[in-house]
Amino acid sequence: MEITIEKEGKGFAVTIINGNDKQSATFKTEAEAEAYKNFMSNLVKKPKAKRITRLQASIAAFKLMNEGGGLL
Repeated sequence: MEITIEKEGKGFAVTIINGNDKQSATFKTEAEAEAYKNFMSNLVKKPKAKRITRLQASIAAFKLMNEGGGLL
C-alpha cells in the first residue's frame, strides 16, 4: 500500500494506492493531509483482529471533518 501527499490547486491531495484500488481525498492544509495520511497508515499497521472496518473509518473521518478538519 502506498500513500502520497501532493499539492493540488488550493489544497493537498492524499492518494492511497492498494493494488488496483486508488482513492484520494483533498484537504485545505498540509497538516490535515498529513494527519489523514498517518491515520490511514496506522489502520494498515494494526493486527487484523484490531483493525477497524471501512465503515468505522468513514464515520471517524466524517466526524473529524465536522469538527474543523474540513475537506475541500
